[in-house]
Amino acid sequence: MGLLAVATSSRQVFDAGSRYLSTKLAEQPATPPDLAAAIQKLANIYQQLAIDYLAEAPDSETNPLIRAGTDAHTTIEGLCK
Repeated sequence: MGLLAVATSSRQVFDAGSRYLSTKLAEQPATPPDLAAAIQKLANIYQQLAIDYLAEAPDSETNPLIRAGTDAHTTIEGLCK
């Protein structure tokens, strides 16, 4: 039961996170284009991870997305300095 709760929680976090990023981005139309693109990329990655976790995709499919998410996060941090 504990593992199921963690898996469900992870999916919810990615789903809610992707929606939050997309909503906030839409509310800020003056966001610089490079920052907006990086934020949208991260939101898309979160959405794909949520879908992949629902489909119980193997690590071989999710690990590249996790790395891409880390890269997108690093890009966002760099653009916000």
